[in-house]
Amino acid sequence: MRNRQAGFALLMALLLAALVLIALTIVAPVAFTQGRREKEEELVFRGEQYRRGITLYHRRFGRPSSSIKQLLWTNERAYLRRAYPDPMTKDGAWRLIRLGAGGQLVGSVNGPTGPGLDVEKKEGRGRAGARRWGSTGTDSNDSNTSSLPIVGVGSTSEAASIRVFQGHSAYDEWEFIVEPYASGGVAAPGTGIGPRGRVKQQQPQQPQGSMQPRP
Repeated sequence: MRNRQAGFALLMALLLAALVLIALTIVAPVAFTQGRREKEEELVFRGEQYRRGITLYHRRFGRPSSSIKQLLWTNERAYLRRAYPDPMTKDGAWRLIRLGAGGQLVGSVNGPTGPGLDVEKKEGRGRAGARRWGSTGTDSNDSNTSSLPIVGVGSTSEAASIRVFQGHSAYDEWEFIVEPYASGGVAAPGTGIGPRGRVKQQQPQQPQGSMQPRP
């Protein structure tokens, strides 16, 4: 009788363990997916903070910054609340996207690349002059592109995303670039970044004595 009871108890314990294992196999993927979605939302928020800071700095000084440190503190003012790390990577490093002399995006995975740049082909995409920036506020690489103006940041994680962001399904393709550079436009002389990061064309001065057009 005791052997039968012990066998029954062992059977119940094995059944309970199997049920717990089945429950974990169902719950764990859901929890993992939810965690990834929350990180993706945080990635968008932090990327937009950098884009906003770059825009505010440009409006204040009439030119983009050449370092993240300038966004954190320049002339007793902060244009970026803090050095947000990339939530999709362990080291939190971002990829800086700069504007080349010819108007090309240096360090962009999605944007156009210009001649004379060191381009590494990655799964059919061109990566030009990619630079990583750590959460400490300094560039992690040294190169002659460090003096170029910063117009955006991008994630350095190459993992596939759950959410499709602006037509891109890999985190390193998620880029946060100030307009008009994000759409491939280049600001011509006499233009600046207007409200919401849009280009604002300055009105040309009329020569003296000329007729002013009626509205």
